[in-house]
Amino acid sequence: MFISRRSSGKKRILLVNASFDSFRTYEPRQLFLTAATATFYLAGAFNPDLCEVRTHCEVQSGLLKREDDFAWPDMLVLTGTTNALDRMRQLTAYARTKNPGVIVVAGGPAIRALPTLARACFDYACEGDLEEIEDVIADAFGPGYVKPGLVPRFDLYKRIDGVGFVETSRNCNFACSFCSLTGEGGKYQTYSESFIRAQFEALGKCSYISLQDNNFYGNDRASFRERLAIVKEYWQRGYFKGWLALVTADFFAKEENLVMVKEAGCVGLFSGVESLQSDMIERYSKKQNRHVDRFDIARKCIDHGMVFDYGLIFDPAHQTIDSFRADINDILSRDDVTSPGFLSLAIPLPGTPLFREIAAEGGFLPNVRLRDMDGDTLVVWPKDPLDEVAAYVRTMSCMKEHRAQLFRQVFRFAWNRRNDLTWDQLAVCVVKPLFRAFYDTSPFDLLGRRHPNRSGVTTTEPLDSLFTPAFPVDGRHASLFTPTMVTDRKGEVIQDDLLAKPRRAPDVARAAANRNAANATPVDAPLELMASD
Repeated sequence: MFISRRSSGKKRILLVNASFDSFRTYEPRQLFLTAATATFYLAGAFNPDLCEVRTHCEVQSGLLKREDDFAWPDMLVLTGTTNALDRMRQLTAYARTKNPGVIVVAGGPAIRALPTLARACFDYACEGDLEEIEDVIADAFGPGYVKPGLVPRFDLYKRIDGVGFVETSRNCNFACSFCSLTGEGGKYQTYSESFIRAQFEALGKCSYISLQDNNFYGNDRASFRERLAIVKEYWQRGYFKGWLALVTADFFAKEENLVMVKEAGCVGLFSGVESLQSDMIERYSKKQNRHVDRFDIARKCIDHGMVFDYGLIFDPAHQTIDSFRADINDILSRDDVTSPGFLSLAIPLPGTPLFREIAAEGGFLPNVRLRDMDGDTLVVWPKDPLDEVAAYVRTMSCMKEHRAQLFRQVFRFAWNRRNDLTWDQLAVCVVKPLFRAFYDTSPFDLLGRRHPNRSGVTTTEPLDSLFTPAFPVDGRHASLFTPTMVTDRKGEVIQDDLLAKPRRAPDVARAAANRNAANATPVDAPLELMASD
């Protein structure tokens, strides 16, 4: 809750990670995901002597919905995942209603995927990387309001159980077909030693840290060792008890890598397994997974005293339910590897190769909404009968039909691996899958945590209550509560932006020119994109 009190002469900046909850409960979910850290890096670009900055994450802290919250800022900065674009538009309508002079800035994968729609909605639609915010601030307020360097404002972050976050690189050197990074085409980049150290110093001491790199290993072995040495130094200095990171499967090809990270304080690694079936690995273009035994790399990781975390992806357009069940059953029959950290549908996000493949096949369902591309809602025609897949999808993420088997597996694993992992690590391996298994099902149903009318299919899925304004909004912005449609009633993709490759080409001058027009006239997106048939 924000208090509407202005510091003398300072610009008021509110940075929001916008989100639609895939469970449709809209309760704070502090234990489900790592923190969305972009807002803290963006916050670091504002001169604290001239700006009062606040952040809000709708995943961890729940919906931003108080009217006073929207009346407070002079500038609203929005980011989020691709499917959160409509939530950004809703927040824009609220802010402009309560403060018509507010400047709205939006960036991230949603903006790069749908630049035409974004430019019609936001004063600054940033198609570049985080650094573009410095140009935006200078253009909107003047160069004096910029603090160069993007050193994150971790003082604005409420840590969960002492966990902190640091990033040493950006993007990924692989090109998985379903990944938004692949669609954007950004090159893998490593950060300078000075910037990495600045992040650690800004973070201070905490229990554990999670390295937020899309691929900590990368394709530059010298850089990997240099960055690892920095992490090791701060671990040895007592800044944290241990750390976790995401690495690709090629990391496990060399035993020395496991030894090095363990000696540097690593307590857990995440790697994208996605599927145990070679044909699906090829379809996902996961070159890094072609010649590895997923169980073998999991065992190696655990043998070296580190938790191995991963997820599985179900692609109902090219895979049967039985084949996906076979993967799960295979995993749950083993006592020496962890159970999956999450289960998700393959998401054909706009701009990705998977999206273009599904579109070329005519594989999208009718009336697909961008909001429903959340990994928990069916948006493609499945190989199996639609009603069977819909029923499976509704309980897939909590592994309902595998629950008894899951129970046995996690406890057998904990017993068998009790000498390889610490009690903290074993607790994570047990609590995480069981918490997920019961999050949106009995006994929590009694508390109304699960949406009672979900179909699990985008065409028939009830529209979230968020698409009805929580309080009256200016009529000029009412269209921002209309869902963005990806396909029409025939299942055909509606707008060219959705098939084009996103661009990373910031144009602050163009954005500034659009600002006055956007505030002076009704902000309507192209009709063909908005009509929900």
